[in-house]
Amino acid sequence: MKNKPLSIYLASHYSRKEEIKAVATALTQIGVVITSTWIHERAKSQSQLGDVSRQSLRKNGNRDLKEIRKAEWLVLFSVSPTVKFTRGGSVYENGYAHGIGKKCFVVGPEQNIFHILYKRKQKFSDFTKFFEFVKTEQKRRGYNVGK
Repeated sequence: MKNKPLSIYLASHYSRKEEIKAVATALTQIGVVITSTWIHERAKSQSQLGDVSRQSLRKNGNRDLKEIRKAEWLVLFSVSPTVKFTRGGSVYENGYAHGIGKKCFVVGPEQNIFHILYKRKQKFSDFTKFFEFVKTEQKRRGYNVGK
């Protein structure tokens, strides 16, 4: 008997939107429910905040928080702490999820001081390793995920 499928909110820098779409596709193929819809927004991955109306930004931000609450896990696809980035929405999402008791994971390098606090089993150097971890979880829940 199958249990409830795993639901995940995928968080990352907006410029990685296309990459995260591919991640979402791979995860849905093994029965994972992806709650993040930001990856399907029409704005280009290189867009800036000023390119989108404040009304849309407010609506999208509230939607993202709702989608985080809906998920069991939040997975942050981090960037190197030496890479300059300006928006930081994914870092906020990660902190929000942690604050409301969601299970949080990091795929990629430790981006900030709080990632150092994560247990080893919550950190993955790349998506392939995380994907294997998720497959194990899905099998535990009764889903056929192939080899």
